[in-house]
Amino acid sequence: MKTSQHGGHVSIHVNAQGLSCVTTDDYELMDMIDDFLTEECGFDYKGIQSDRPNKGQYTIAVQNGISLEELVMAVKKLDIEEIERI
Repeated sequence: MKTSQHGGHVSIHVNAQGLSCVTTDDYELMDMIDDFLTEECGFDYKGIQSDRPNKGQYTIAVQNGISLEELVMAVKKLDIEEIERI
């Protein structure tokens, strides 16, 4: 599986259903990324999935038609210092 990192807390990958996904290890960070992807980029998804509640990993899978490369380019627009601060 091809994966891209943005800082130490954000992973971008394709899931088993072929959808481009963002995974973080913090809900507040996922909320910030959620706001950016929906409000600034116009991406859509059905909700945030908690992959491993005890380990604190949260994933969103964006709609069909958004490639991994498009999602990586969008997420890389986020300020890495802000991501690390959260």
